[in-house]
Amino acid sequence: AARLHGFYDKNMTIYLRNGFDVANADDVSMLLHELVHYVQWLNGANRTTCLGMLEVEAYELQDAWRAKAGLGPGIDEFRKILLAASCDA
Repeated sequence: AARLHGFYDKNMTIYLRNGFDVANADDVSMLLHELVHYVQWLNGANRTTCLGMLEVEAYELQDAWRAKAGLGPGIDEFRKILLAASCDA
């Protein structure tokens, strides 16, 4: 849990880590990641798509935003591959 930066619950409330700062680009990228999951949920993707692929999609959009903000990726490519591979089982 110490490494957890954000999540949302069944009521679609997004929770972010203590000390979240809207002026901090890293923090905003975490919010974007959780907002992607919110939209996935609204679109029903959680019922038709493997959770690993939903996570990959959120990280890819987060990383695209991070690149435009001059930040490095939020997750390395190998971890994305592992998340996607969990859907092949």
